[in-house]
Amino acid sequence: MVKFWEDPRALAINRRQSHTLLKSYVAPDAAIRQLALPTQGYAPAGSREQLLSRCEWHFRLFDSPGAVPANFHETNYEEEGFTTIPVPGNWECHGHGTPIYTNFVYPIRVDPPFVPDSNPTGCYRHTFDADEHSSSDRYFLSIGGADSAALVWLNGSFVGACKDSRLPSEWEVTRLLQPSGNTLAVQVVRWSDATYLED
Repeated sequence: MVKFWEDPRALAINRRQSHTLLKSYVAPDAAIRQLALPTQGYAPAGSREQLLSRCEWHFRLFDSPGAVPANFHETNYEEEGFTTIPVPGNWECHGHGTPIYTNFVYPIRVDPPFVPDSNPTGCYRHTFDADEHSSSDRYFLSIGGADSAALVWLNGSFVGACKDSRLPSEWEVTRLLQPSGNTLAVQVVRWSDATYLED
């Protein structure tokens, strides 16, 4: 079986086509308040946008994708061994794994599209309510970037995957979103075939 993170034919699964970042608001005053904020990423009262960043997520780092429990994405998964980590963030900057910076040497053995079996894999989980959920609206999940491959589940159902670590990825989650008690699970694999394109 081909692993998503080693398949150069697959840049993403179920991801919406890339587009200009556009936001909508329920009223003009909500848009004006958002544009006047000094810090991006804050959803003011009156905005239908709900952000799952700038908060603590449950997190655990595994040595490889194969070490991740098969049911990690399930809503009833017991988060044994998980800690909390701020999102957005870099797990290496929060005491998990080793930070690596290189701009001229590959950080792994060069054997495209394959990557080492020992491949740090971060598992993130977050439970949230969908404020002002309406069955007549469409809902989207956006990840601003994940280095270097991410697989996403909502309420135990596979949403999709992406490899563009420096580009946002977006999926429609309308059919999966519940008014309350949503569980978002994201598995981030550090090395992928895309790693060879980023160095």
